Amino acid sequence: LIPELLSISEHWLRGKRTRQHAFPSIALRVDYLRRFPVGVVRSGARILAFGSLVGSAGKAELSIELVRYTANVSTGILDFVFVEAILWAKGQAYRSVNLGLAPPRGLGRRDTVSRWDRFGAHLYRHGEHYSDFNELRRAKARFAPRWDPRFVSSRPGLALARAIPDLAK
Repeated sequence: LIPELLSISEHWLRGKRTRQHAFPSIALRVDYLRRFPVGVVRSGARILAFGSLVGSAGKAELSIELVRYTANVSTGILDFVFVEAILWAKGQAYRSVNLGLAPPRGLGRRDTVSRWDRFGAHLYRHGEHYSDFNELRRAKARFAPRWDPRFVSSRPGLALARAIPDLAK
């Protein structure tokens, strides 16, 4: 399946106008695909979408790490991938499922003064799977998650800019 999954990912990234190695968090490599379970959505023999599933030690948590899908699929394909992954995790006795990060409400405000706030607002408006992070947050909210805050602090200046690649990883 790996060649087909790589092809789907490349087409998905082309649709997003980015490259496979633009951000470490979206890089898709063969060794990554072989290391973790991958949930696959099919219509007949054709793969429509897939998601990589990364489990923690002791089955404490399953993370849905990477989701890719073909062009011209139903808009509900991501919800379907999430639901099926959640059901699979339950069947495998995982205690919780991690849907990933979502930015805090209000980050998208345009009236902020700080350059970092404006940078965050720009990121907020341009999510990976969604037209903006507001939509991403609404999509994840449908699953009634427990929102746990995550914070990053830094000295003023470019220190945070140097840390962004590490944060992406």
